Amino acid sequence: MSRGLRFEIIGLHYADVGPEWSSQGRAECDALHHINLVCSGTASVTLDGKELKLRPGQAYWFPGNTPMIRQCSRRYEVLYLMFRCEWHPGIDLLLDWPKRRPVCLGAWNQKEWQTAWRAGKPPTANTCLRLQSQLGLWISQAVPDLDKIISRHLQIHARFSDALSHIGQHLGARLLIADVAKAHGTTLHAFSLAFARSMGLSPKAYVNRCLNEAIIRQLINKGTPLKQIAAELGFTDEQYFSRFFTKMNGVPPARYRQRLLSGY
Repeated sequence: MSRGLRFEIIGLHYADVGPEWSSQGRAECDALHHINLVCSGTASVTLDGKELKLRPGQAYWFPGNTPMIRQCSRRYEVLYLMFRCEWHPGIDLLLDWPKRRPVCLGAWNQKEWQTAWRAGKPPTANTCLRLQSQLGLWISQAVPDLDKIISRHLQIHARFSDALSHIGQHLGARLLIADVAKAHGTTLHAFSLAFARSMGLSPKAYVNRCLNEAIIRQLINKGTPLKQIAAELGFTDEQYFSRFFTKMNGVPPARYRQRLLSGY
């Protein structure tokens, strides 16, 4: 069951932030999963009225697609690992897991990690392999029903394989749901109803989420201009691109890129 499971590590970053990390009382979320390895300071996240305090020496998982309120009144020093959990490329298994919520993963050895990830020196293959293994261990402990999640994912993918392949091959702002339905071999109405029943969201909402994730992966590359990202993903102009991204994430792409690379 776990043979095809893959963790795509987006990046491991360091941040030293303060009140600017707070979400100002708004519930915000990210399309990427984050694991925060707290070095010093205090902060907290709140979901459904339940607060989780983030303490030094502990690791915490913040699932993607999970709106939560962030709070930080003093300096907060942290290493944060961004990743995706995939079986089929481009489809994150855990973004729709109904039980997802912030959770403490346990203690981490700060000195050991600082030695392995020295600034200015590329990590060794052994270090990267240990990171991959540690990530798998953490998720296996935090998600007890992975078998059910993978099984459901495979069933849905098998049922909509042609449609999902078409989305993956033609993902962009110009993609029409009618063309996705045609690839699936049914009418637009029948496809939309069947897809929404199985996936829990409409085909358009699913495509928008995939497009949003594709933009975020591009934003991580600091050298790619926003205008180029917009053009590559089929947006007619930067304003349309910015409006779409802001609607999905609550902030413009330039601000999101800054927050992504600085830790807040």
